Amino acid sequence: MWIPNLVPLEDWPPRPWVPLPDPRRPDFPYHSGLTLKIRPHTPPHPFGLTGYTKGPERRYAAFEEVAKVSQSEWCLRNPLAETPPHPNATETQTLEIVQGIASKDGRGAQIVRCYLGEDKNRSYVAKIYDPLYYSYADREFGSPVDVTYMADSHYSREAAAFEDLKAAGVDGQFTPKYYGSWTFDMGLPGTSEVRPVRLVLLEWLNGVDLWSIMERDGTNNGIHTMPPEKRLEIFAKAAEAETNVTFHRVLHRDFSPRNVMIVDAATSEGVNSHTPRVVLIDFNNSTCIKRPNFRDRQFYNNAPYPLPVSPRYNWWGGCPNEFLHWVPDPHRSDDAVFNGWLEQRWPDPSTEYFLPPFKLPRHRATAKLIEYASPVPDTEPVFVQVYSRRYSLPSVGWSSDGGNSPSELGEAKSSRSRDDSGESDPPRSGNGSPRSGSEPDGTSPSQGTLGGVDK
Repeated sequence: MWIPNLVPLEDWPPRPWVPLPDPRRPDFPYHSGLTLKIRPHTPPHPFGLTGYTKGPERRYAAFEEVAKVSQSEWCLRNPLAETPPHPNATETQTLEIVQGIASKDGRGAQIVRCYLGEDKNRSYVAKIYDPLYYSYADREFGSPVDVTYMADSHYSREAAAFEDLKAAGVDGQFTPKYYGSWTFDMGLPGTSEVRPVRLVLLEWLNGVDLWSIMERDGTNNGIHTMPPEKRLEIFAKAAEAETNVTFHRVLHRDFSPRNVMIVDAATSEGVNSHTPRVVLIDFNNSTCIKRPNFRDRQFYNNAPYPLPVSPRYNWWGGCPNEFLHWVPDPHRSDDAVFNGWLEQRWPDPSTEYFLPPFKLPRHRATAKLIEYASPVPDTEPVFVQVYSRRYSLPSVGWSSDGGNSPSELGEAKSSRSRDDSGESDPPRSGNGSPRSGSEPDGTSPSQGTLGGVDK
C-alpha cells in the first residue's frame, strides 16, 4: 500500500500529539453549585464547515501553531469573536448549575441543568461552549485542535439555528424552546486576565434521547423494552420534526438517535403507553439556509414547497442506517416493508405534507418495491442484532441525455443519497454522507442538546 511521504516509515503510524503541560489551567468547574453572572450576547454569524463561506472570523489555525502553546495560553492569545454589543448587555442574570447532563472535561460543549435568578421552581438547560474544556487533542486522530475556533463555530451555528426557528414562529414546536444567547467571564489563576465564555439557554425537558434508551436496554437484558409499534411511531414523529425544521430553512445535519428526544415518557420500567412528544436536539452542526453566507444557496433558489416534504419522499428506499438499532423488524431489514409502511403512514394527497414526484435514482429503482407487514418484537439484543437488508432492484432505463447511469443506480442504495429538487445531486454533508446530510429545496434529513446527551 502506498503511504504519503509525510512521516518516515520507521515512525508510522504517527504517535498522537501530547499537549504541553498547563499548570494554570483550572480543574473542571461546571459542577452542581457553580454560580455564574451571565449577560445577553449577540452571537457571531454562523461559520465553519457546515456550508458557510469565509467571513470576518479568523481562519482555523494550523496544527503547528496550536502545538506551540498550552491550552490556557491558546485561549488567551486567540479569544472568541467580538460582536456588536447586545441591546441589553448590561442586564445580568445569575445562573446556578444544579445538575450535569453531559458535562466533563474534554467533551466539547458542556450541557447542564440550571436555575436562573431566584426562581428555583423552573429549570433551564445551559449549553456552555468553553474552549478551555474542549479536548485540545483530536480524540480520533490525536492532532492539535484550535479550540477557540471550534467552540465559537459550534456556538455560532447552534444560536443561528434556534434564532431562525424562533423567527419562523416555530420555537419549541420541534425543538426545545430557546431563551437566548449569553456570555460570562472566567478567570485564570495567576493572572488578572479573564476569558469570555458563551452559552445558549434552552428549555429543560424531562425526557431522554433514543440512544440512551438503547444503551439502557442493551445493558440490562439486551432486548428493547419499548413495544415495536411505539418505536416505529417515535421514528415517524422524529422524521416529521426533521422535515418540518428543514421546511423552515434549517438543516439539522445529524439526524440520529442520540439527537432525538422523547419527552415525559421515560421511566425506570420503560415508556408510558401514550405516544410521547418528540423533539430534535443538538444544532451545533446545523446550517441555516437563509443566512447570506450559506455557500450552497444556489441549490435552494427555487421557492420552497407549499408544505413540508413528506417523510415518505425523504426516506423512501429503506430504513436509514442511523436508526437500524431503533426501528424494529421487518421494517429495519426489509426495504419493501419499510416502503409499505411509509406509504401507509404518509398517504398522498395530504394536508400536512407535500410529496414531490419520485425522480431520484433510488426512488425510481425502488418505486414498486412495496410490501406490508406488522412490526415484531426483537429476539436478539439491541446492539447484537444481525442486520441483513433484503431488497430486489427492478431494472431502470437510462440514457446519456439526462438519465442516470448504471453506476449511479447501483450507488443509490449504498449511499442512501437524497436530493430535494429531484434534478441533481445535492451538496454533500459535512461527514460526506448524503443519506445523513442535507439536500436542496427543503427535502433533507440533516448534521449536533438539551435535556439529553449529545454523544
